[in-house]
Amino acid sequence: MESRRNTPEFTVAQKRRLLWKLNEAVAFENFVHTKFVGQKRFSLEGCETLIPALDTVIGSGAKLGIKEFVIGMSHRGRLNVLANTLGKTYEEIFTEFEGLEYDEASYAGDVKYHLGYSSDVETADGARFI
Repeated sequence: MESRRNTPEFTVAQKRRLLWKLNEAVAFENFVHTKFVGQKRFSLEGCETLIPALDTVIGSGAKLGIKEFVIGMSHRGRLNVLANTLGKTYEEIFTEFEGLEYDEASYAGDVKYHLGYSSDVETADGARFI
């Protein structure tokens, strides 16, 4: 692989967004680790770069004309992706996580992590899509 093509060049704004998304992922993991000690939470710990990577992929896809993204993923990191990629509120996530409230009609499976979610996402360039 050509060395020039193997090293992306980011603008200052892009670097700031990458750092912001990485910080969101790390802060979320730290909070969940502290708040829900000993509870199975399928942490993203050690793979936090998934969040800025997804943000970049979604932004690039939007520039190419993609109108809708469907994310199917494993349990590991799902809560972090819901919060920091899809914009699901912390209140919704932790209410469901604690098993306090959820719409039983939307619950399909044996664990609370199987709850689906849909949202409109805005990219760094201002594109909006589902």
